[in-house]
Amino acid sequence: MRVPVFLIRYGDMVREIKKGKMRYDAVFGYTEQYDYALPDNAVVFGKRDRLAREKIGRRTYYTFPYLYSKKGKLKRRVLRIIGEIYELLLLIWYRPKVVVVVGAPIDMIFPFIYAKIFGVPLIAVFHDEVLAERLSSKIAAKIVNQPNVIPITNGELPRDQLISLGADPEKIIIHRVYYPPEFFVEKPIEPQIANSDKFKVFYIGRFAWTKGMTDLPEIIRLTHSKLGDEVKFYLIGDGPMVDYVKDKISEYSLEKVVEFLGPRPSDMIYSYIRAADVVIVPSFVECFGKIAAEIMISGRPIVAYATGGLKYQITDGVDGFLVPTGDYKSMAQRIVELYENPQLRKKIAQNAAKVRKKYEDINQTLGYILKREIDRILAGSD
Repeated sequence: MRVPVFLIRYGDMVREIKKGKMRYDAVFGYTEQYDYALPDNAVVFGKRDRLAREKIGRRTYYTFPYLYSKKGKLKRRVLRIIGEIYELLLLIWYRPKVVVVVGAPIDMIFPFIYAKIFGVPLIAVFHDEVLAERLSSKIAAKIVNQPNVIPITNGELPRDQLISLGADPEKIIIHRVYYPPEFFVEKPIEPQIANSDKFKVFYIGRFAWTKGMTDLPEIIRLTHSKLGDEVKFYLIGDGPMVDYVKDKISEYSLEKVVEFLGPRPSDMIYSYIRAADVVIVPSFVECFGKIAAEIMISGRPIVAYATGGLKYQITDGVDGFLVPTGDYKSMAQRIVELYENPQLRKKIAQNAAKVRKKYEDINQTLGYILKREIDRILAGSD
């Protein structure tokens, strides 16, 4: 059995397609982009929390529960190994003419082996830091320097890291997120937020360790100690550490200072950002900060940890503030500084909004780039 394309990525396309766009996706979200890029008879292999095979239209979708399993560490590792072998067997069974992998270098080992043995192109989309660890660096260096590999990155950080490993800069394609005019439409939000005279600080994102959830309560506590009841924090999102954050907020007796808004639809994010005086991004790990891009193009001041791709997105003191990763005291201090200086807030916000033009070209999205590359390869294989 031979198919045109086999795509490997995180997530569960079956659930995402049935539920509609993921709530944190951009207007042209990744699920929609893959759907746009893939031809009929393509196969998608997702890494999620269940075992499934389903046919939707003329495409076949698989998920394997090894990445997000809540079982023990050993169990997760065993499932990962089994999942990688399962993935390789599916590749051999379907014999795709093109393999696409979206993720980290370690996710590309078996697809690379398949592509090497069968002499087919591998489109390697790097959505994680390449130099995060020695093993990742070695794998990435081996993969990107092969003639049958087309490297794509989600920002300048992984691009520069690939170049440092010897990749040809001319081969690397950077894809961008896309925000059409309809993204910038303000919709009504809760009156108690819209009409509040408090200094409003927002966090928008997943409640996960990588997003700085151990520091978030400390940032709130320190900011409140300086500004008192003048400040109010609004937290949007959910995730495995939401209860941790709630418990800490309760421990610090800050329930009146913090409002947990839960998840919000992607088409409401702009409206919430516009209601904020400051939006914080305390991520410990961030290859490309999509929410950082949304904060900036929405014309609001951002305070973020100087980690990963955020250092490429934000110019400290010009269109946002960067503080050392993990230095929650400095982040709280920047929030206080922006509270005390309305003119500085205005200047930072105006400069941030200028990056909007960077995300206005739909042709630079991953979906459009993948479609162009896939169509070119398949046309040449006929």
